[in-house]
Amino acid sequence: MLSASSARDEKFKARFLRRFSAKPSAPSPHNQQSAESLDSRHQPPAGLGVQAAKSLPRLREDKSSNRQDDSGIQTTKSLPLPLVSDRHDEKLSESPLRPESTIHHVVGTGAANPAFFNNASRFVINNSTFSAEYHSIAFDMYKDRIALSAMHDSSERFDPPKCDEDTRVGLIEELMNWIHDPAPASQMACLTGPAGSGKSALEQTIAEICASDNILGGSFFFSASDHSRNTHHRLFTTLAYQIAQTNKDIRPLVEQVIKDDPAIVDRSLEVQVNKLIIDTLHFSGYRCNHPSTHKWPHVLIIDGLDECMGEAQQSHILRIIQKCFIQRKLPYRIILASRPEYAIRAALDSFLNQVYHIKLHEYDASSDIRLYLHRRLRAIGEVSSDPRASDPSWPGVPNVNKLVVNASGQFVYAATAAKFMSHRRASPFLRLQLILSWEPGVEHQTNPFAALDTLYHNILTTAEKAYREDSEDDRSVIDLLRELMLYNQASDLIEMSLSIREFEHFSRLREGQINDMLSDLHSLIKTTSREIDGFHELRIDFHHKSFADYLQDHTRSGAAHRPDHLMYARLLCSSLSWLGLMNHEALAVTCQGIDPKVSCDLTGEEIQILRFSMCHWTIYLFRGLIMDDTTDKKNSMLMISLSEFFASDGWRAMKLYIKDEGLFRCSPRSDPIIQSDILEEIWFWYLSQCIDLGVLLPEQQSELSEMIEHLSRPRQIGRKLKSRVKLNQPLMVLAGSSDTGPPLTFNEGVEGSEEAPLPSPGLPFSPPTRSIKLSLPPLLSAKSIPSTRRSSCASLIHATENLGSEDQEVIRPPNSNSAVSSSNMASSQYFSCTSDKAGGSSDLDFDQGVA
Repeated sequence: MLSASSARDEKFKARFLRRFSAKPSAPSPHNQQSAESLDSRHQPPAGLGVQAAKSLPRLREDKSSNRQDDSGIQTTKSLPLPLVSDRHDEKLSESPLRPESTIHHVVGTGAANPAFFNNASRFVINNSTFSAEYHSIAFDMYKDRIALSAMHDSSERFDPPKCDEDTRVGLIEELMNWIHDPAPASQMACLTGPAGSGKSALEQTIAEICASDNILGGSFFFSASDHSRNTHHRLFTTLAYQIAQTNKDIRPLVEQVIKDDPAIVDRSLEVQVNKLIIDTLHFSGYRCNHPSTHKWPHVLIIDGLDECMGEAQQSHILRIIQKCFIQRKLPYRIILASRPEYAIRAALDSFLNQVYHIKLHEYDASSDIRLYLHRRLRAIGEVSSDPRASDPSWPGVPNVNKLVVNASGQFVYAATAAKFMSHRRASPFLRLQLILSWEPGVEHQTNPFAALDTLYHNILTTAEKAYREDSEDDRSVIDLLRELMLYNQASDLIEMSLSIREFEHFSRLREGQINDMLSDLHSLIKTTSREIDGFHELRIDFHHKSFADYLQDHTRSGAAHRPDHLMYARLLCSSLSWLGLMNHEALAVTCQGIDPKVSCDLTGEEIQILRFSMCHWTIYLFRGLIMDDTTDKKNSMLMISLSEFFASDGWRAMKLYIKDEGLFRCSPRSDPIIQSDILEEIWFWYLSQCIDLGVLLPEQQSELSEMIEHLSRPRQIGRKLKSRVKLNQPLMVLAGSSDTGPPLTFNEGVEGSEEAPLPSPGLPFSPPTRSIKLSLPPLLSAKSIPSTRRSSCASLIHATENLGSEDQEVIRPPNSNSAVSSSNMASSQYFSCTSDKAGGSSDLDFDQGVA
């Protein structure tokens, strides 16, 4: 039995070896037809270039000689294995871009490959077809080189911000309608808005909606703090990976590109987009006019372009989108969100000016913020152990409204406040009170705005660094920002502003430098100018009220904090540098106006700067002294500048001119004393307080005392008008008065003439000019007023009260005993004055020395 069995085995083995060691026979007609059909399916579509055709996956016959395996059997090399998904459980969408004949790789019909049957025995194979699938190593290597954390559903972006229920409903509906529009005006939508306006939350919400509808092609969320997604290098490779994952017709082609060129991730952005996105679309049977194109995964979302490092990279990304996606009309809808920084603003003003642009700051989000806060705070209160917070009436409508006002239309403030109150070990009731009662500069145990402060710090740091890298100027962006906040807000007694160009001249900046220095802060700054009666005054307005609080609070801003006394010292230095150059003629033009018959070397811009400096220098001096809490004041920048000014020709000319002429002289309206002497009253008030502080050097006190004597001398209230009105005559208006009179004209106040002479060519002004609004300062104590001045001050108040009417405010003292001294006067008393309607003079007590 054994011998017979062995004989049969040997016989079977001989037949097996003869069969598999034979030369390959000619293919049968059926196999020949299949091979021809298979080969035809690998031909590129008509019109493709040679380079593009090389990217096609194709079956190549091995022309090498036969090889021998370990058993001594000669074999032929098999056809290449197919490229298929290594994630078989993933649901791939049905794409309308699928070609009419999809490529299928078939292995070995008829003759079998011995590699599959080593050491096999006793089996029969009859007319079978074998196919094989293998794991794409190239695709795995590619996956390790993309930014997985940038995807909308990445685990590294756990709990990403998104729109709360029933909020941003109108915006979401507007964007979804644009996505589903079969023929939109543009393939790209651009969302711009200030920091914290909810751009990322809106993008995340749109991404999740599109993913649930199976129309999301890919997403990329930039982040400055994540090195894998803060540059442009991985943007398009990450989008291509997601496109391949969501479209089963494109994935084999993307894998083939990666296999042919594993270094594709290191190629230029143009090459990446062309090979991974454009060519694969064409090879997959891309048809732009397919009726159901808008139903396949075609939405690409890019968020936070401003967090991509460098303006050059941001601009490059926008150029690629315009050149490769928009110009070639690829069937993708791109939604891009960014703060309105320079790169995106420049693109929207030029080559992307036709895109669908949504400006979030133009949408009022107050109602959405109110709904969000009420819902979140109630949810926090319901699980709180503090009965005051768990009470159904908490937080209350007034508290929510206060938070809405503080948010300034920005969701980031509301989200930060809600997160601060959500800590389970803390009382939401007490934390809400802390937020509402927060005062800048006051030390607190916890900072409810820590997350918000980090955002502001990063924006300011980036802007400061970018300006220093691109400019040879050593000026600070933060310093300039703080100066612009304070330059015309130093006192309630004077209202006068400069234009942007005038302030640049005033601060010795080149023309256009302010816009250059603030160009990276558009996500925080709403406007830099405001038009009033045709004049564009320089005025900084922020998107966030909390940003101004951040800058003023050293406990929050840290290294970005600039003490107020230093900023006032810088403004004082600029003012004194102009005043120190004045002479008698310049003072006459500044205080009285330009005589049309006399030539003038000063331009209109220079005259306005000189007037601004004369109005504000005493205020800057007082603010800089009283706010400086350092010990070494004598070596400060303020003291040095003041000493240099007192040694200048301009100071000596100013003392003589004021002694002889006084300050601004205007054509009187209701009362000459109000129009003529009010600026002298302001100077007198502030300089007296500077002396009372007792921090000036002896020689500086002597100079100021001499100036006060000039300001204190008795003056004649009535003044005869000049025989002719001068151009650019300063127009003084008492603040609070509704009767400012008509604007000055050439023939106003001209004696014996019906018409005034026309201005000669080349004069820098045409009347009327902007007005300067002045208010009387608070009254001083007896010791602060020289004896020669007291009667004049008393007569001034008496005259003012007699002129009072229901249409005119009269500045009156805070109380009858308003003594002022450096030891007991609070800063709020220094910087404000009390006004009341005209009435009796019972509050004035001249016997106590109050003027």
